[in-house]
Amino acid sequence: MEWTFAVAGPIDAILELASGSISVTARSGSEVTVVLEPLGRNIERALEVIEAAEVTCDGNRLIVKVRKQARREAPLRMEVTLPDGSSIRANAASADVSAHGYLGDVEISTASGDIDSTGEVESAKVNTASGDTNFARVRSSANANSASGELSFESVGGRLTLSTASGGVEVGDVAGDASVSTASGDIRVHRLGASGKMRSASGDVELCLVERGEVSVSTTSGDVLVYVAKGVGTWLDLTSYSGSTNCSLPPEDGNRTGAELRLTCQTMSGDIDVRMGDEAGSANGQSHQLAG
Repeated sequence: MEWTFAVAGPIDAILELASGSISVTARSGSEVTVVLEPLGRNIERALEVIEAAEVTCDGNRLIVKVRKQARREAPLRMEVTLPDGSSIRANAASADVSAHGYLGDVEISTASGDIDSTGEVESAKVNTASGDTNFARVRSSANANSASGELSFESVGGRLTLSTASGGVEVGDVAGDASVSTASGDIRVHRLGASGKMRSASGDVELCLVERGEVSVSTTSGDVLVYVAKGVGTWLDLTSYSGSTNCSLPPEDGNRTGAELRLTCQTMSGDIDVRMGDEAGSANGQSHQLAG
């Protein structure tokens, strides 16, 4: 089934689906379209679920809710087209969620579904259990929490806050302050443009380029590798209780207060390695490629 609504500009969309897939596309125009169709073998059951769905658009708010069924779920494909700059709030259990084009604020919650945003969004807020999360570009802040899913962000223009238990973290460029914590997953940030706090229990931490501010890294058994931008005055505090510590930065005069970058690294059994940003082409990202 398909619904079409005329709107005056960007809208807020509330989307809810238990199983299947949700696809949101933003494009220029003043029209909203919603398509619900079966995704699986139980066509008859799926059509009953579609008939019972709530699909309304009142002013600048779109609501598409497919209620969770008492009987076995019938997976559906939900396709939504919105004007550029629209915001979405999606709630999915096992449904995958994908977003394309330029969107406003994006808030997504899933249990086991994957999340994939290939365009640009103003802000991102994600909560997921085991699903993987991938965002191309976030203009302002990004916040994501995951139990075992992987978290990947290509570019974040503001503050970044990520937390995962056993999933890994991969970040391209973050302009604002960053806080990243994992239990057993690895952390890799290609460029950290401001202050940052990285915490991992058994995962490795790699910062491919740090430039300024307060940057702290702590692990229990994971290794730490940090590349510092060339020419940046750096104050260092490196501590590894049973691992090795290596620093190839040139000696710097001065104190902690006057340094452009204040870098603290601490591990229990992991190794610590701090290098200049032009070593192995790290400053240009030549030796690293963002996953996904």
